[in-house]
Amino acid sequence: MKVAVLIEDYFDERELIYPLYRFMELGEVDVVGPELREYHGKYGFKVKAARVAAPEAAEEYDVIWIPGGYAPDRLRRSKAILEMVKQAVKLGKIVAAVCHGPWILISAGVIKGVE
Repeated sequence: MKVAVLIEDYFDERELIYPLYRFMELGEVDVVGPELREYHGKYGFKVKAARVAAPEAAEEYDVIWIPGGYAPDRLRRSKAILEMVKQAVKLGKIVAAVCHGPWILISAGVIKGVE
């Protein structure tokens, strides 16, 4: 299994770090952000993105995990993030979000009409 964990500044550490390590136990994990740089969490923890978001990257992942905190408000401003999520949903991949993470799904337009 290969997982993309989306990241932006002000992520909630509990919602990024714990799932990150659990996913690592199951397979390969990439921390994916709008830019290749270090991002800081709400409480100061820092995590570096290993990959830049791109729509075509959705094909490589089985799962996209979207942690909460204030990061989703920033992530949903990234066209590349939204297009990657749209493509993943179109391909039938698992896209999971917690806390404020569903903002990205709303902004990507992938949950309208979904029950």
